[in-house]
Amino acid sequence: MVIFMELKDQLIKIRLSNNMSKKDVSIGAGIPYTTYIKYEYGERELGLNALQKLADFYGMTTDDILGRTNTSRESAKSTDYDLNPLEQVLLKKYVQLSEDHRDAVLELITDAVHSIDKQQ
Repeated sequence: MVIFMELKDQLIKIRLSNNMSKKDVSIGAGIPYTTYIKYEYGERELGLNALQKLADFYGMTTDDILGRTNTSRESAKSTDYDLNPLEQVLLKKYVQLSEDHRDAVLELITDAVHSIDKQQ
């Protein structure tokens, strides 16, 4: 039980250090929201599949997630831009879209940016 409590605390620490909400992590890692919440509350044990999803999402090793090391794989993170893990996942998914879908996403983002610019 001690290890489990430490893992719960480790998950919270990693999420907060990345300035992310529980929902951001859930979406980005592909873990159902209610399941992820239970990991952080210590109500559910983290399985290997979820552990790997979280490690991939954060660009860390599974040992990093488990608190066994303090060194994350910086090479797994973008060096060109300072993207948080959710932004990295969204960018990867965007690149996988068809050209028509990519154009639609760009139009949506462009409209949003112009709307924000007008408000400022």
